[in-house]
Amino acid sequence: MLNKSGAELLKKVINNKYGKIELEKITANENEFYLDFKINQNIGENDFFELEKEIQKEGNLYVKLLRISGVYIDGDIKNEMINRISGKAFASKEELKEYENFLEDAKERDHRKIGRDLDLFCFSDFLGAGLPLYTPRGTIVKDELQKQIEKICRKYGFQKVSCPSLANISLFETSGHAQKFNDELFRVSSPKGHEFVLKPVQCPHHTQIYSSKIRSYKDLPIRYMESDKQYRAELQGSVGGLSRVYAITVEDGHSFCRIDQVKDEIINIYNIIKDFYSKMGLWNNYWVSLSVRDSKHLEKYIGSNEDWDLSEKILKDICNELDLNAKVCEGEAALYGPKLDFMFKDAIRKRNSNSNNTT
Repeated sequence: MLNKSGAELLKKVINNKYGKIELEKITANENEFYLDFKINQNIGENDFFELEKEIQKEGNLYVKLLRISGVYIDGDIKNEMINRISGKAFASKEELKEYENFLEDAKERDHRKIGRDLDLFCFSDFLGAGLPLYTPRGTIVKDELQKQIEKICRKYGFQKVSCPSLANISLFETSGHAQKFNDELFRVSSPKGHEFVLKPVQCPHHTQIYSSKIRSYKDLPIRYMESDKQYRAELQGSVGGLSRVYAITVEDGHSFCRIDQVKDEIINIYNIIKDFYSKMGLWNNYWVSLSVRDSKHLEKYIGSNEDWDLSEKILKDICNELDLNAKVCEGEAALYGPKLDFMFKDAIRKRNSNSNNTT
């Protein structure tokens, strides 16, 4: 992989130029590479040009260094912060030039610039980063998107519900979210002894609507949908623009059904995703991740192995039936079930999981 070779050459050049680095870790995928390291020298983006030239001489490989930032070792805020340099490698000078032109175009397409220029949203230091404020113009756009997805969901039998943003911590302890995502919970307390959590997901709330009365198997499937904010305590240095925020509006849907109805319900939700993104002009620019358990760490998941085996088999069968050409991604399953993640490329070629279908 070119990107891995680029990261290895960057490591070699930094060692030669600045002295041996410590705690190095290389991560590479088809889009970028990341070199995490510790060194007793100051390296900044002003040094990138010289580093790129040295890499080209050293390995006859063309590299574009994109950014330098601080990261915690293993992503744990309790650990030491070290450097991370991100970059991308190319086999030819022509490919590098094409990418540099793309980066210039991407600056104009940056959603933060567009949001500011079109007066769609803003941020306030008084509120804090990661908490966007939608202007009247931006609210119109957001509301129209919400109307469209709700219209499609109703076509497939979903009914709208509404739940509070707060919940007693015991709800998420029962669901398993409190144990699994403890560091991502916003906890809310009061001088009167209240202990609540801002909801990180809507699933547990919807289960409580379903369980609020006796249901017959003849009532199933029962389908709920809700457009509401979810709250995640992201690392303070990681939030930016609308890409990563503390409060995000999610169109969430849950279908309560019998086992013999599961397959049809998943296909139902697949059709919702297809209808919506077809209207957005994105349906031909995606791939599907079949996200399953980490077979070496089954203790990370709740539920019986039998239920997991059945759920994963159903999703695999659906992928084959719908000819989704899904890529099996081990370890990417949710806490409580495997899922189909629909990965779309945005205008600047960045891949995003915009929708998922979990059993």
